[in-house]
Amino acid sequence: MKELVDDFVGFVVYLFGLIVCLWCTECSRETVDVVGFDVSHHQGMIDWKKVRANVGGDVFVYVKCTEGADYTDSAYKYNMWEAKKNGFLVGGYHFFRMTSGAVEQFINFKRALGSVHQDVIPMVDVETTVSL
Repeated sequence: MKELVDDFVGFVVYLFGLIVCLWCTECSRETVDVVGFDVSHHQGMIDWKKVRANVGGDVFVYVKCTEGADYTDSAYKYNMWEAKKNGFLVGGYHFFRMTSGAVEQFINFKRALGSVHQDVIPMVDVETTVSL
């Protein structure tokens, strides 16, 4: 369990560093424009060949992998493989739920990512309707 907690802490620290970098105006002035989007089972069966024909250049796609502590997106593997096959840079994302524990969600995400190759770092999507 300690090893899993250490992995989770490292993951959170890595994500925090990335977020800080993305928000840093100095960092963003130095970057090249990159186009990307996210998909999940909500888009249905995506024709990735058609998408590639309409979107040129280096494009990344974040594919929903998991949500909460026990859900795996039914289209995850299909979208990862087909997007990659059609020349997109791919990475999985986890939709964080405030109703589940962070460690349980991390375990679910890590398990579901499995051995699927990630071109861009896995991400966590945190949304809330609560005013801050």
